[in-house]
Amino acid sequence: MNIDWGIVFIVAFVLAFGTIVYFARKQELERKARKSQKTGSGKGNAAQKRAAQVGAKARKRDEALFVSMFPDLQPYFHPEALVQFVRANLGRKRSAQTVQWQRPPGFGVPVLEIQPGTERIVHVLRSDTGDALSTFEYDDHPEGGVLRVGKGKFTVNVKDAVPRVRYWHPEREFKWSEKKGWVFTTAMAAAPFAASSDNDRSRGSDSTDWTSRDRGDSREAFAGGGGTFDGGGASGGWDESSPSGSSGGASAPGGSSAVAGDSGSSDSTSTSY
Repeated sequence: MNIDWGIVFIVAFVLAFGTIVYFARKQELERKARKSQKTGSGKGNAAQKRAAQVGAKARKRDEALFVSMFPDLQPYFHPEALVQFVRANLGRKRSAQTVQWQRPPGFGVPVLEIQPGTERIVHVLRSDTGDALSTFEYDDHPEGGVLRVGKGKFTVNVKDAVPRVRYWHPEREFKWSEKKGWVFTTAMAAAPFAASSDNDRSRGSDSTDWTSRDRGDSREAFAGGGGTFDGGGASGGWDESSPSGSSGGASAPGGSSAVAGDSGSSDSTSTSY
C-alpha cells in the first residue's frame, strides 16, 4: 500500500493549526472574562468606598451640629450615652435612701448620685472630688426612660429593636436613631431637616415616619430646613402633656445653668416617632 505522505502532512498540519487556534481563542475569551470581572469588582469596591466616605462625612457633620445647636447638653447627654444608661437603669430597684452609683454606664463620670423619690427622681453627676457636674430628673417610661435636663426633655426608647431618642425643648428639638442618625428642628423655620440626608427637601412627615424608616419603609422623612416634627410648632406637644413648673437645679457643664424640670411648655411624650 502506497502512502501519500504529502497528504498526511497537510492533514496533520491542518489539525495542529486548528487545535492551536482553538486553544488560543479559548484563552483569549477567558482572559477577557477575568478582566471584565476584575473591572466590575473594582467599580463596586470604589462605589462602596465612596459611600462609606460620604457616610462618615455626614456623621461627622451631624455630631458637629449637635454640639453647636445643643451646647447645654454637652458633654454628658449624647443620645448614645443615654441609651446605655437607660438600658442599665431598667434593672435597678429604687431606694428610699440616696444611692451612689459608681461608674454609671454612658456618662463617663465617677459617681452618679440618685436621690430618693418615686417620680422625677433627681440624679446628680459627680466628679471624683464630689463636685456636681450636671443634674437631671429621671422617670420610667413604657419605651424605656425619660430624662429632664433644664427646660429640655429626653424620651429614650430602648424597647424597640432600633434604639431611638427624642429631645424636646421650647426652642429646638431633635430625634436620633441608632440606624438613621439625626433629625434636627428649630423654632426659626417651618419644617424639620434631616442632617444626615443629602436630599434637599421632601414632602414632610407625620409622627410615624421615623419608626417606619427604621423598620425598612423607603419613605423619606423629615427633610427640609428646620421647624416642627408634627406640624404643631417647635413647642408643639409629644401627645402627652406634663405638669408645668420647675424644681431644683445645678450648674451644667460649660458654664450654663441646667435647671431640672419643665417650664410650662407643651412638654410631653409619644410612643411612636
